[in-house]
Amino acid sequence: MRNVLAVSMTNMDMKFEHVIAEGDLVAVNYTNEMDNSGAFMGIPATNKRINASGQFIRQIKDGKVHAEWQTTNALGLMKDLGAI
Repeated sequence: MRNVLAVSMTNMDMKFEHVIAEGDLVAVNYTNEMDNSGAFMGIPATNKRINASGQFIRQIKDGKVHAEWQTTNALGLMKDLGAI
């Protein structure tokens, strides 16, 4: 989804609301405010400020991200875009 966002959203302001680390895992709860300045998954640009939220867990090995699992509130994002 990251590349899709990069071409359809600008002026992103991502905030890490909660960060929890244990062992080699880091869990993050995030929100991302951004301008919808291009088409997103077939939905024309709204030119509105929208919000996305979600969580990801990253596994860190030797100081680098080794694996990542992510979920995004797609329903909320689609509502902000006026798709549903």
